Amino acid sequence: SSGINAEYGGPRSYSGPIGKIITEDVWLRPICKFRPIEMNVDVSPEVIAGMSKDQRYMYQMCREIDQGLSNSIVGQEIWDHTIWEFLSLSSVTFVGYISPRLARLKCGPLHHARWMTKGNRVLRLYVSGPDPDIAERVAELAKYIVQVYFPTLRNIKRDSDLVHGASHLLTEVLAIQEHFPHHRDFLLRYVEINGFVAHPESLILSLLGSSDSSTRRAGVTLIQKIRAAGAKPELLDSVRVFRVPKLNPHAKTLLDLIFLKEVDGLLLFRGMYGRDYIATEPPLTRHLSEEDLLKFLDSPMRTDFVCHSQPVERAVAVTTAVTEVVAGHLRQVGEGIAKIRARTAIPRSVIRRNWLDGKVLESI
Repeated sequence: SSGINAEYGGPRSYSGPIGKIITEDVWLRPICKFRPIEMNVDVSPEVIAGMSKDQRYMYQMCREIDQGLSNSIVGQEIWDHTIWEFLSLSSVTFVGYISPRLARLKCGPLHHARWMTKGNRVLRLYVSGPDPDIAERVAELAKYIVQVYFPTLRNIKRDSDLVHGASHLLTEVLAIQEHFPHHRDFLLRYVEINGFVAHPESLILSLLGSSDSSTRRAGVTLIQKIRAAGAKPELLDSVRVFRVPKLNPHAKTLLDLIFLKEVDGLLLFRGMYGRDYIATEPPLTRHLSEEDLLKFLDSPMRTDFVCHSQPVERAVAVTTAVTEVVAGHLRQVGEGIAKIRARTAIPRSVIRRNWLDGKVLESI
């Protein structure tokens, strides 16, 4: 809500007061003084290298909003008279200013399915001094992006193994508890809708992948309880229906992220709408013997799968692109495979004019 949505005005527009503004070219708005927002997140060069263009924009914007005016003074990228004008108006502690270089960068296209570009536009609006009637709501949104959304993104990019999924969600819940205590229940309601990685199967994987031995032991114990209950005739050959779990707003550890309990030998978890469901073992551990399962007590579990949906989103983008070029299922599949292989073979440093001029790098 917060004035963004209200009602959709189409796939690329909103009818809310903030939404209407961020559909415009917000990068053309002049930069004004703003209150810096503390981020307290370190991003390694390796993580930055793996970011997309939109993700790097958000990182740069969050970093400069965090560092505020001091960053611009050191960079010598804004006019001196403007610096001293701001210094005379307010304390340096509460005055921020971003560099003109970043201010001129364009944000990605707005679409309801691309929250990243929507967040970038909100940050750009925040540093340009929004109208007084929406300033407070824009500041709240910017704070959420800087202190909750981007740190969670950083964690996912840094530790993308499937076993870290529930841990990242717990970190997000803890950040909301710390920075938004008065809006906690409201925010968690929307986090919960997409809290798929809190499902017991994902939660158990995170327990097994923890660096703490006692946490891994708890994961092993849960699997043992599920296996003991799985021998019951009424549970054999049943279809697993995925249920989004209810999040614990007071959670501090992985074990209390969702509501688990034992009833008549069954391990149950509470669904999003309050009903209890039977917990099932993760498919990735079902083939493991008891002996193999106990090995996780000595070393954390690792997988070859990721905890985010970026590969799926990229595949959807490729599928959509090839349908505009060729017709027929087999031809579209071949075109899609060729695109993916070409991206792997051609380095990002190869620019388009090299190919137009007939220049081919020896490394390809």
